[in-house]
Amino acid sequence: GKKITTSHPLLDVPICDYCNFHYNNGEFDLDDEGKNEIFCRWCGEGTGELCLCDSCPKSFCSGCIQRNFGLAEMVRIRGLNERWNCYLCSPQVHFFCLITSLYMK
Repeated sequence: GKKITTSHPLLDVPICDYCNFHYNNGEFDLDDEGKNEIFCRWCGEGTGELCLCDSCPKSFCSGCIQRNFGLAEMVRIRGLNERWNCYLCSPQVHFFCLITSLYMK
């Protein structure tokens, strides 16, 4: 398995060595429109689709969201009719998802 040795610099959650390497290896470039980052702010890469924050330039990949918060959180995000705010812009959602995922494991 992936070894967890440090805390994520933005999310303050455990992060594996693999994700930590990619997160800290390079810049978080913006898309062609200059609106959102093209890499996931959790893992530094991106598995699956990127969920783009409507309030800031940060993006989170569906792989990280599902792995850390479960499929229900991805379903919730995909079903939103309004704007999506990332876990840094809406820390209460981040906290709720962390607590919920701990009870589901």
